Amino acid sequence: MKKTDEHIDTFTKKITQDAGLETPSIDFTAMVMAKVEESTISSKATTYEAPISRNMWLGIAASFALIIACVLLEASPKESGILSSINFTFDYRFSLPKISFSKILGYGLFFLVLTFMIEISLLKRYFERSIS
Repeated sequence: MKKTDEHIDTFTKKITQDAGLETPSIDFTAMVMAKVEESTISSKATTYEAPISRNMWLGIAASFALIIACVLLEASPKESGILSSINFTFDYRFSLPKISFSKILGYGLFFLVLTFMIEISLLKRYFERSIS
């Protein structure tokens, strides 16, 4: 193993000595910087692309509307239908404890959600301005 390592080492030393050192041209740095500036000008920094497109949201909304319409149409007192053959009764053998919240807690949660929504919209506007 040592012999092969020494052989490879001497071979690489010989190759590098035969090749010699090359010096770049005088305006090498200026040319590289010009290419860098050209590439940064031509490319956009970061564009926001929604993970779910507008058409996909429309499809999701349409499917939910269709499901709700089907449920409402099937909920009528007709005997014939897809859902009429399924028994949806459930025997509740347990009861949940009644929890009551004070009005102050309700108001506090309402204003917390309200300020959170305002903060999100302000942050969105701030980041949109900083990108452009």
